[in-house]
Amino acid sequence: MADRRGTRMLEVAKALALAESKLSFKVLAGGAVLGEEVLAVLKWMEETGSLRGASERGGLVYARAWRTLSNIERVLGVKLVERVAGGYGGGRSFLTPEGKLVLARLEFIGRKVALLSGLLKPDLRIAGSDCPGVRLIAERLWGKGLGVEYAAVGSWNGVELLLEGYCDVTGVHLLNPSGEDYNRFLLEDPRLRGKVALVRGYRRRLGFVVKPGNPKSIRGFRDLMRADVVFANRNRGSGTRNFVDSVLRRLAREEGLTLRKVVSSVRGYGTEYHSHAAVAYAVAAGKADVGVALEWAAARYGLEFIPLQEERYDFLVRLDRIRSDPVSAFIEYLGSEECRSELRALGFEAEGSGEVIV
Repeated sequence: MADRRGTRMLEVAKALALAESKLSFKVLAGGAVLGEEVLAVLKWMEETGSLRGASERGGLVYARAWRTLSNIERVLGVKLVERVAGGYGGGRSFLTPEGKLVLARLEFIGRKVALLSGLLKPDLRIAGSDCPGVRLIAERLWGKGLGVEYAAVGSWNGVELLLEGYCDVTGVHLLNPSGEDYNRFLLEDPRLRGKVALVRGYRRRLGFVVKPGNPKSIRGFRDLMRADVVFANRNRGSGTRNFVDSVLRRLAREEGLTLRKVVSSVRGYGTEYHSHAAVAYAVAAGKADVGVALEWAAARYGLEFIPLQEERYDFLVRLDRIRSDPVSAFIEYLGSEECRSELRALGFEAEGSGEVIV
């Protein structure tokens, strides 16, 4: 069940799913700024023959419409609208040839922008755990013409978004509560059973990241309880936090202590960092002495890496979307030798990637 933060995330996801993406535009011409408001005034002026009528039809304040046109005419040095006073029915206005040119140009740009707005919906939505491997895959798929949106919200939050139908794919690295394996147990989760497939991803190493030379002599999780050690923790809902808490629970049992007692002894346990890179940066910047992060993050910030666990990073895919073109393209690329080679360059082992398990 989602906590209060998770519930708010789902509310935002629903709002985003219903939202319409709309681009706006501005054209700089001879020092004048021409945008959608000018287009509306000229368009309705052409139809109504009246600035007041154009203002009413375009939903604009008359004084604002008049001021907008006057400023543009002053900057361009030409008349866009000719105003005629008197006559039957009162005064009238019409577009000059220059005004018609501007209107035609703005209408053309407006149509192009409307077409582009239709392209703003992603072809493939991925949510879940933070990983440079997923960012790399998303980047390569972009290069192949597939628009990918990737939200690194944590493994469990990704599962919630998948269940809600907000995303197509979720990246997870969740340790079975029994401590025996990663991710596969999710196929038996009552909420997920029969709704998702597991797509094999890759293996990566998780460990302590410390400053070069390991000045605090960190060897294991018991060292986190020392008064002279500050720990950089991951955020709740992330797979790394899930791993840290599972080890601390085991440590509490071994020491005959409550979990509350153990975590209260870990300085920095309540300080959450939302990515592997953020944990590594905190250690490199001296905000903490140690954190748990990927080997990749340690290398990025010049830190020493102490291996703790080889974990699997896999993907959950909704069965009702698994045969869609974007998801099929994702799975195909994940299993390609090109992708495996790229992942190996990050220090990941990708043998068997792309295998689908139902």
